[in-house]
Amino acid sequence: MKAVLRHADGRLEQARAPWLISAEGTHSIVRTTLDLQFEGKTLAEDYALGDVHIDGDLPATDFHIFSSEHGFMGLFPMGGRHFRLIASHPLSKPSKDTAPALAELQEIYDQRSHIPARFRELVWSSWFRINSRMVSRLKIGRLLLGGDAAHIHSPAGAQGMNTGIQDMINLGWKLALVMKGQAPATLLDTYEQDRLPVMRNVLTKTEALTDVIGSENPVVRSLLNHLGPWIGGAGIVQKNATARMSQIALGYRDSPLSADLAHDGGLYAGDRVPDFRVRTRSNDGWRDEALSTVLDPSRFVLLVLCPDEAGTPPPSLTDVVRPWAGLIRTVNISATADEAPRARFQETFGRSAGVFLVRPDGYLGLAAGEPAAAGHLRAYCHRWLTAPDHAL
Repeated sequence: MKAVLRHADGRLEQARAPWLISAEGTHSIVRTTLDLQFEGKTLAEDYALGDVHIDGDLPATDFHIFSSEHGFMGLFPMGGRHFRLIASHPLSKPSKDTAPALAELQEIYDQRSHIPARFRELVWSSWFRINSRMVSRLKIGRLLLGGDAAHIHSPAGAQGMNTGIQDMINLGWKLALVMKGQAPATLLDTYEQDRLPVMRNVLTKTEALTDVIGSENPVVRSLLNHLGPWIGGAGIVQKNATARMSQIALGYRDSPLSADLAHDGGLYAGDRVPDFRVRTRSNDGWRDEALSTVLDPSRFVLLVLCPDEAGTPPPSLTDVVRPWAGLIRTVNISATADEAPRARFQETFGRSAGVFLVRPDGYLGLAAGEPAAAGHLRAYCHRWLTAPDHAL
């Protein structure tokens, strides 16, 4: 594949690459060159956007939402008392030759917030209209799309950056294995199969949230203004919202990479592996550590559940993993003695012996209970990995 690179001084350079990833933004040259439809809609409502330093009583580490008869306003903390402000119904008429001034952003804030604060150091500002669009394909031959080149949507829920990052995390390890000859090319097809449903879900939910917070219906506005703070302040709502906004709650249960077989735990293939303290076995015996420290972003990790901390993995499992020893790390795990982590361990993995093959991106690929675990693991590896003596 050939690509032409344009340098800052205007010089052109021709480069060759086996794969091309288009993550160059909303106005993607790759997407438009391929004539891929960016299906969706543009909302009519105008918004003001600005990055400012805010002094005052506004907590600097919180995400703030204000809703009133004047419209919606959100403030996203960026560190050092800098915030990104987004507001519907700006006070002046947007145009392509202007941008929101500091004074207007201050006036919008004063109009919609009861918390004393003063704005200064406007770093950047802009007008914008919300687009909600996505492509229907992420892989065309050796071209792959992700980030804003593949999907754009309302900033409601702050999902844009996280969605793009998750795209590349999902793609990166798959492309690395294929390029090294350690996995068949069909593994890359699962990038599209994993991520397209997530993108559709994000667009659907951000459109719905935008419709609610931007509604001019007096009944909806009244309910939002009076019930919103109470609902948003509930502990369970904040916990669930945090998991969803950070996207650690999303999963790939319907992915071809997810093989869920007989086991008695609550963690299913396609779920993100949670983090809590477990006991792991090494040459020095058993020790307590965080489960996240066991996972490896460069290879699969086979968690072998040992309910009674019984020795080494069964010989059948050892034989299965041997051809892929460089691609799969095997770790024996058991529950800790502490009551809370032990309860969570049993809720997650169950009480019976089994195996859990974790993908490099931290999602569970295979879950299987004994006595058939070795056979299921062998079939999974033969489908998705290339044994070293067959690697390119």
